[in-house]
Amino acid sequence: MVLIKLILRNIFSHKLRSTIIFIVISLVFSIMFLFLAFADGTSENMVNSILSITKPKCDIVVTAKGFLESKEANEKLEELNKMTISDYQSIRDKIQQLSEVSSVYVHTQPVNVNFIINEKRYKPVNFFGIEPDYSKHITSNVNITEGRFFENSDNNVILMHSSVGKQLNIKIGDTITTVGTDLFGQSITENFTVIGFYKSKIDSIGLATTALIDMNGYLMISGLVDGEASTMNINLKKNASLKESLTKLRQMAKDNNLNIEFNEFNIFYKNIEEIKLYAAIKIIVMFLSFIVIFIIMFGIMNVVSLNLKDRRKEIGSYYCLGAEKWFLNIMYSSEILIINVLSSIVGLISGLILRFIINSINITTDNPGFQIVLGGEKLYLGFNIYSVLYIFIIFVLITIITSFVTLGSALKVSPSVAVREVEE
Repeated sequence: MVLIKLILRNIFSHKLRSTIIFIVISLVFSIMFLFLAFADGTSENMVNSILSITKPKCDIVVTAKGFLESKEANEKLEELNKMTISDYQSIRDKIQQLSEVSSVYVHTQPVNVNFIINEKRYKPVNFFGIEPDYSKHITSNVNITEGRFFENSDNNVILMHSSVGKQLNIKIGDTITTVGTDLFGQSITENFTVIGFYKSKIDSIGLATTALIDMNGYLMISGLVDGEASTMNINLKKNASLKESLTKLRQMAKDNNLNIEFNEFNIFYKNIEEIKLYAAIKIIVMFLSFIVIFIIMFGIMNVVSLNLKDRRKEIGSYYCLGAEKWFLNIMYSSEILIINVLSSIVGLISGLILRFIINSINITTDNPGFQIVLGGEKLYLGFNIYSVLYIFIIFVLITIITSFVTLGSALKVSPSVAVREVEE
């Protein structure tokens, strides 16, 4: 209790310098939080835009048996494409009978082919097949800006990204010709009619090369036959256990002699290139923030050091009163720690308020360069508890280093200093 009173007494008796240190650390913490929130937001934008369509988030991925093993062995893409699920409709019906399952849908592999319009050939586009009755993963993530979505009666129709429509002056009703090779390397040529244009709810320039087509049209350009699918995605009900559901699904496949396997989404897609890219960017951002904090740390250490040097009389008085060096080390270290922790908390709160304000403004851009930086068309500041812990740990290290470096020399004060200043 005495120690706490002395610490508080020291802080309030040197208000000016304590306030300066408090403000500096609060500002630094707030800036670093926003810096990392930007990196987290970029990653979230990317996941919610490109991956929501190309690799939609689910609980379980269904493939042909041995697919994941072949994929991890870096098997050639054409060989992997041959490992398909046969009669997926009946398999889907069996999976949906499990009480834990919320939805099951086919996730088609992209067919990367050139397209021709008005006799001009353009860069390749990834074509994804969509089943209208099982398209919630698409309809919940995109907005139709013009035209309509798919219907069961559609045949060889296409939804293109709105930016492509504007750029190439494509209109609803125009015919697009696809030219290239299917999933198995066979040459294809197929015509599609434009029925509309879409944008992701969190849009990205990367989606400009992604087109959505009906399943009948997809079969024509993919090389797959009716009832054949590359992968299926399973979403579980809210309170369902992933582990128990996997066990039941695998037993169901065994009982029905089905040549399929079930894997967790995070395991199946653990090497997603887009996520790895933004993860690398996040590491770079964290490293840069560490350097910035490390530089600022020396400024904080200088302020603390000057503060303690000007308190030579105070330190000498404590020695005269019988205080030992270890006691003063604890007292002044605790003083530095309290200021740093309180200022960090204020910095975090300020950062969260600024994050809320910036996200509420809803800043968007159509510039492709900015969209790449933002991970989408919208500036979004994310929140990751690990980023906050990272900054807190850095500031705790600063506190420890500051204590060791500054206190070592500051406490080398003779009691005579206090006596001499009193006499003067």
